[in-house]
Amino acid sequence: MKLSKIFSAALTAAMILVQASAFSAYAASAEDDELSDGTFTYEIVDGGYAIVECDTTAIITDIPSMRNGYAIVEIADQAFLGCTYITELTIPSTVKTIGAYAFAGCTGLKTVSLPDTLTEISDAAFDACTNLTEINIPEGVESIGMLAFAQCTSLESVTLPDSLVSIGDNAFDSCGALTEIDIPSNVTEIGEMAFINCYSLEKITADDNSAFVVEDNVLYDADKTELYRAAAHNIDTIFYVPDTVTTIKDGAFSYCTELTTVFVPSSVTLIGQEAFFFCTSLENIDLSEGLLEIDSSAFAHCTALTSIEFPTTLLSIGEGAFFDAAALEKVIFSDGITDIADGAFAVCDSLTNVIVPSSVESIGDYAFGYTLNDDQTDYTQMTNFSMSVKSGSAALKYAKNNDLDYTVSDRSLKRLAFIIVCVGLILAAAVFATVLMRRGRKLAPADVRKAEALENEENDPSYEGIVADKSDKQDEQNTNDESDEEK
Repeated sequence: MKLSKIFSAALTAAMILVQASAFSAYAASAEDDELSDGTFTYEIVDGGYAIVECDTTAIITDIPSMRNGYAIVEIADQAFLGCTYITELTIPSTVKTIGAYAFAGCTGLKTVSLPDTLTEISDAAFDACTNLTEINIPEGVESIGMLAFAQCTSLESVTLPDSLVSIGDNAFDSCGALTEIDIPSNVTEIGEMAFINCYSLEKITADDNSAFVVEDNVLYDADKTELYRAAAHNIDTIFYVPDTVTTIKDGAFSYCTELTTVFVPSSVTLIGQEAFFFCTSLENIDLSEGLLEIDSSAFAHCTALTSIEFPTTLLSIGEGAFFDAAALEKVIFSDGITDIADGAFAVCDSLTNVIVPSSVESIGDYAFGYTLNDDQTDYTQMTNFSMSVKSGSAALKYAKNNDLDYTVSDRSLKRLAFIIVCVGLILAAAVFATVLMRRGRKLAPADVRKAEALENEENDPSYEGIVADKSDKQDEQNTNDESDEEK
């Protein structure tokens, strides 16, 4: 019995040594050669094999768990990129890592089963899997990378595990069929635009999560200083942003197509990128003093917006901020704004005139006065657009460089000021001359002053002179009459 056990143990040890030797030999040659079975290409990694490539024409439903007696532990970056013939897939429990873009562009993929061994879903792992309808992310996954499920336009349902801690930027970007999001209790980080362009979103919940709060289908951080995301539907059409909010995050109200009016309090300093993107019913946006920046595409495609007045605190308007605001007729800039970026008001076909203050230091390409050409491929200049600018300003330079009609609003004022100054100088000269004449008379010799006085008396047309002259003539007449009587 003992000999049998010893022999068996020795045989097992020998087999292990043989396998290890073979594995090591392959590892030594793997730098030069890759192992392929016609469908998959493998590489040696620590602990087993990684699938590094799949034949894009292959039709498979399962990924093997073993190869040459060793586990498949990893699906490498881009391994299944563009494998459009795969419609369903089961990933074995031996797999611990799914790389970036691993299944990106698998447009035929409808269902996928993920293993419990996963701890991370890498960046863009399932990007543009346009037929994927649901995904159940298993317990153990702690992070979902940026763009992980972006452009999964048919994704209707996603289950996020309690183990999840972070959701990356644009993780569910453009998941247009997604109707509900439940933020698990352990999530502490939600990236920028994580749920942007989810235009079917009806419900957001974050029960038992201490880092986030949901009110009336709007997701905020715990202190309600950052507004992350509003459901595209089932929110008030007239929305008052709470006065605790300082930042309206990127994509916060994107595709909220029922929203008509928004009041932004003075606490808000930043309206993020694409914050109100494609809010096609938005007619009024009330911006308060305190706002510093409107980021790129913030109000792009807000086709019902007719007018907007910017607060005096606003410093910059981002690229394409009001792109294709087709009904926008009136824009009021306050003196203080310094930067207007590329295409900020491009394709605003109803905006035919703007008054740009002298505080503006830079205006980007196509910021004003441009629309799209007939085939919507390039900008063309509007024929009925004009600008009111200040002399020497960046706006004047922009108008000249782009051959746009303009008027210099302070030129007439300068002319008026010049005329006023000239009249003032003339009056001042007259007063000065009068003062000099009076002063000259006082300083003249006494006999000269007396002669002037006599001359003035002789030529004096005053009332006293006339009366005295008449009195003398009357006395002379009376004397003559008396003389005649005596005779």
